[in-house]
Amino acid sequence: MKYAWIETHSQNYPIYLMCHLLGVVRSAFYAWRNAPISAQKLEDKTLSSVVKVSFENTRGIYGTCRIKQVLHSALN
Repeated sequence: MKYAWIETHSQNYPIYLMCHLLGVVRSAFYAWRNAPISAQKLEDKTLSSVVKVSFENTRGIYGTCRIKQVLHSALN
């Protein structure tokens, strides 16, 4: 969570200062920043976009249960 916050605010504040104030080792931040996207995170991102499209296609009427049903039927 701290790394994401630092990344978000890196245009406004120096990274070394934010790392120091938040008690984060700078090299760990850069390692996090340069790490490849995990398979789980990639799957979550894909599923999130599918859920969003499904929600928009139903004009925001469907809730979580119905969207789950639509996704389940689409996968089978």
